[in-house]
Amino acid sequence: MSHTLTWQRLALIAFTLTSVAVLLYTLGAPGWTGG
Repeated sequence: MSHTLTWQRLALIAFTLTSVAVLLYTLGAPGWTGG
């Protein structure tokens, strides 16, 4: 069961980091690309 919780936690962390990364990229793309 610990493995299940671990995988769920890793999946949640990965999903959160991905969402944050996409959001920051969308908001900051014009500045990062120099445009």
